[in-house]
Amino acid sequence: MLFRSVPWAHRLEMDKLNGKLYLGCLNAILEIKSPVSFSGEESPLLFRGMTLPGSRKRLDFSKLVRLESEENNVSIDFAMVDYDQLSIPNYEYRLVHNGEKGNWVVMEVQNSLHFHKLAKGNYTLQVRRMGLRLIQPNNFTALSFMVRPNFYETSLFKLLMVLLLVALMYAFYRARILRLIRENLIRKRISSDLHDDLGARITSLALLAEILDKNPQDTPLRSRNMIKIKEELRLASESLDDIVWNEKTIDESAAELVSRMRRFAADLLEPTSINLQFRSDSFSDRQKLNREKRRDIFLAYKEILNNVLKHSGADSLDIEISSARNHFNLSIADNGIGMPDELVTDRNGIRIVKSRVEKWRGSLRFENSSGGGVLVRLTIPFDRISLKWSSSDQEFKP
Repeated sequence: MLFRSVPWAHRLEMDKLNGKLYLGCLNAILEIKSPVSFSGEESPLLFRGMTLPGSRKRLDFSKLVRLESEENNVSIDFAMVDYDQLSIPNYEYRLVHNGEKGNWVVMEVQNSLHFHKLAKGNYTLQVRRMGLRLIQPNNFTALSFMVRPNFYETSLFKLLMVLLLVALMYAFYRARILRLIRENLIRKRISSDLHDDLGARITSLALLAEILDKNPQDTPLRSRNMIKIKEELRLASESLDDIVWNEKTIDESAAELVSRMRRFAADLLEPTSINLQFRSDSFSDRQKLNREKRRDIFLAYKEILNNVLKHSGADSLDIEISSARNHFNLSIADNGIGMPDELVTDRNGIRIVKSRVEKWRGSLRFENSSGGGVLVRLTIPFDRISLKWSSSDQEFKP
């Protein structure tokens, strides 16, 4: 190394074996004992720091440096402690990305590297002094770091997407199976209703027609049978209408059910001398009854009215329907002969009505009035919370 700033010093050389320095001057050579012992090995190269543009984040080189996906512009500084040469050494580097080794790149006189828009993955930066490529090809200093991918680019995210897709496919498959099961149950119920109700009516009509055919000259019998045939035809038509109504796919509001109950009571009692009083509150469209619940309420209602018509001997019937505490409340009172206590639980029709009501966690009570007749109270909760309370909430207490 030339000492241009010192006119009398020309060159400095080193004797590694003896650990001495020799300084060449104008008319002499100075021998200097070096305080450093040289082993002949390559001097170490050290990484001094890694910086991120616009960030004060401190990086720890003692472990793998982990960078976020947006931290893909980095600068890396390094230095070499060199006692062998008093000139500034040149370096070369190689960047290994996910195990793929690149070519060695000559840096000339500089000790910093700048990388921009690094792809996601694992990196190893290898740096060595020039001239060691042939002598010591594996003598380099390495720094490992990684640029993390975005969450949607990770294997975990892809696995979650696969699981979500499988879950959606299973949910779709399960929904389809449940729909098929539900449709099959509806078909069975319709078939059962047609067989039990319409089948019985058609059988009765066939018997009445056969009686008429065997007694064509019996005018009184013919007249009675014609009346029965008309009645059976009316009941068959009502049964068919009920089956179609009960199997409607959409849920109905309580107001629509009340309207149908009013029509049924009026049609049933019109040929009789029973005086009907029908009162109901105004219901909100939000007060819904699902198909099964609507069907059970209406069938229970029909059974109770038919029992009143057949067994009560009443000439007045009072029906009141209201909403209280998010419940559908039905009250039916007649002024007939009343009901013996043992029939309240023993009659098959009453047991069926109770089972329909208790199925929906409702209540059904039969009470003999002090002035004669029977009072029936039926209560079933709505499907959804009622947002509208009627004026009778405080008057009607089931």
